[in-house]
Amino acid sequence: SSVDRTGPAAAAQRPGDIVLAVQFRPVLSPPDARAQIERARGQGRPVLFQIWRDGASTYRTVRTRE
Repeated sequence: SSVDRTGPAAAAQRPGDIVLAVQFRPVLSPPDARAQIERARGQGRPVLFQIWRDGASTYRTVRTRE
């Protein structure tokens, strides 16, 4: 799947990364990821991403603007 390079996920990702979860909720599809990101943004909270990178799971937190 692709990432909007102007959106909050772009700050947390590098090419080849796979988003596994947003806010501890598994990502089922790109639209699901976007919905979870927007939900967190609407609550004014930083967005927590679980990412698969270089053969390991890691977490990244991104602060967003509304």
